[in-house]
Amino acid sequence: MVASSAKVFTLEQVAAHNKESDCWIVIGRPGAKKVYDFTPFVNDHPGGPELVLTQAGTDVNELFEDIGHTTDALALMDKMCIGTLYEAPVDPTKAAKANIAGAPFDNYFIYVCVVVVAAVAYLQY
Repeated sequence: MVASSAKVFTLEQVAAHNKESDCWIVIGRPGAKKVYDFTPFVNDHPGGPELVLTQAGTDVNELFEDIGHTTDALALMDKMCIGTLYEAPVDPTKAAKANIAGAPFDNYFIYVCVVVVAAVAYLQY
């Protein structure tokens, strides 16, 4: 578990640790991302070192959550945690404005698909 005096790392710092002899990864949901020194476990990972090394130095949360992990694996990870990932604060008003600005085009793909399907159906008959 991360101590209250744990270090905070940027994604750029984590990215520099991307080899077998120095392998860090990030796991966690936004606002709670942790940095793990995975180096001691690279060669023991059940998926093999190749799988780990292709993701070394990155945020692997999505991949991690897609695969089931045992309670033993989760306990082992607690021992490898070296800090947290710095995440820039999100201004809620800017996020809302960005969502509103993109709103007219959110369903654009659906409209295009409907038109294409209608055209194909029309040409078939």
